[in-house]
Amino acid sequence: MLKKLKEKDARELIISILSKAVAPLTTQVVEDMVQGQGKQCPDSAVRFLAKMRYKGMIKGKLSREHRGWVWWVEKKGDK
Repeated sequence: MLKKLKEKDARELIISILSKAVAPLTTQVVEDMVQGQGKQCPDSAVRFLAKMRYKGMIKGKLSREHRGWVWWVEKKGDK
C-alpha cells in the first residue's frame, strides 16, 4: 500500500528527485521513483507536476521525443 503524501512533502520529494537528475525526467519516471519509495502524490502525478510548474517550482515541457511531458529543476547558472 502506497502512502499518500501531503502536498508539502510531495513537493519536497519531487524537487529532490528532479534536482539529482542529470537530464529532464518523464512523468512516468518521476511517478515510478516516488512509488519506488512507497509513496504517492496527493493528485495524479501529471496533475501534481503541472501545478508545481504553474507555481514556478519546477520546469516542464512537452517532448515529442518522449511522447509526453518532461520535468526538471532549473539549477543555478541555467537559463
